[in-house]
Amino acid sequence: MDIRPRVILQLVHEAVVDAGVNPTVFRGTNTGVFLGASGDGILSLSGRISSAFGLKGPSQTVENGSQDSSVALFNALQALRSGSIEAAIVAGVQINPTPCPQVQLSPDGKCKPFDANANGIVPAEAAVVIYITSKDSAKRNYATLVNAGSNLSDSKTPTEQFLIKLYADSKISPGDVAYVEANGTGIKSDDQEEAHALATALSAGREGSLIIGSVKANVGHAGPAAGVVGLAKVLMFHRSSQVPQNVNFESPNPHIPGLADGRLSLTPKKGPFDGKYAAVNSIAKDGTNVHVILKLAPKEVVLMALPPVPVFVPISGRTSAGVEYQMRQTLNRIRNKHFVGMLHEAYKINIPQHPFRGYVLSSRTESKQNIGNRLSGFISPLWFIFTGLGNQWVGMTKDMVKFKTFNDSIQKSAKILKEKEGYDLLQVLESTDPAYLDDFKNSIAAITSVQIALMDLFNVIGIQPD
Repeated sequence: MDIRPRVILQLVHEAVVDAGVNPTVFRGTNTGVFLGASGDGILSLSGRISSAFGLKGPSQTVENGSQDSSVALFNALQALRSGSIEAAIVAGVQINPTPCPQVQLSPDGKCKPFDANANGIVPAEAAVVIYITSKDSAKRNYATLVNAGSNLSDSKTPTEQFLIKLYADSKISPGDVAYVEANGTGIKSDDQEEAHALATALSAGREGSLIIGSVKANVGHAGPAAGVVGLAKVLMFHRSSQVPQNVNFESPNPHIPGLADGRLSLTPKKGPFDGKYAAVNSIAKDGTNVHVILKLAPKEVVLMALPPVPVFVPISGRTSAGVEYQMRQTLNRIRNKHFVGMLHEAYKINIPQHPFRGYVLSSRTESKQNIGNRLSGFISPLWFIFTGLGNQWVGMTKDMVKFKTFNDSIQKSAKILKEKEGYDLLQVLESTDPAYLDDFKNSIAAITSVQIALMDLFNVIGIQPD
């Protein structure tokens, strides 16, 4: 399987469970999928997610060159507000199975947003999935999406005017925003323009500097996934109450007045954070600007007094190690009312592909945990996935023809093609010239005949797909 859908499907499951939603209950809901990605074979990826989880909402893949996930997030929020969906999966993925050309690369491999020595971007890979629903339906809350705006590339509105109007429409004072996760690519001209807009639009009514930063200094530019990577950074440092350091920053870009006059500041080292509002700013290569305003959820933990009757928390997982880990986490947080409630919600119904069971039992005087044996009769389904073009190579049958069944199958295919089409399959498979497999017809014939031979071999061995 292509690594992109495999990773995204796994992360969707993790995001849903982390939100306190049972995957069985999740199936069949009117949930939309909004994916930001680029590259070959990604246009159908959002639909694949919807199909895999049985979701009934719209499926949309955004591809505009960069910051696709930010546009996807904006579209998801509009759909939620219109009432056309009850929840949304917003995802961004950038995985490069092969090297891809980039422009304005940093020659030293370091991204330096807003720095005097900024000299280009650093490409990165990332995959992020976020589950969004209404506040009333949420089982767990990291932050509230107050508003999101998009200033399209053909708009005549300058960026600072777009931001001023967005905050006015949101009824949020720009001075209340404690941090902005900026686009900050490390390209001087881009950083200067963005910093000017942020300083102009968000300095009104502010005491002190607006803290800005860019995760691209830490991990690089994740292209279409960059927007949700920045959002994930904000949510993570909010929970830890610590703003991460802007690495690679030595001296401010002298062409950014906001840094010189104190309207903007960067954190040279890790520091405390207790802001109520934050924002994520994204700018695509085509000029599209997406700005997301977040109201950060309170971090206070609601502790409950353990009742006379012990608190029981059921847990399940794909592996015994996974169940043991979750049991330890549960015991450490057994008095956290929201956490225990989330686990009760997530594990109240059987989760498919979870053959291991365990539980935590805790009272005022003692706590214990237990994990049972693997469920009897549980068999993980076996799938055969047939690939298309791209995985043919010279000598692909050289070792496999040593197996009689495999060789007989190849010979049979070769005979049929020779008699009916005058096509020499064996010459293609036995050739050491890579040019043979550059031909479309040869590639298809080679891959298909090998797949048939593998199926024949598996059948003799007794391996059957479910």
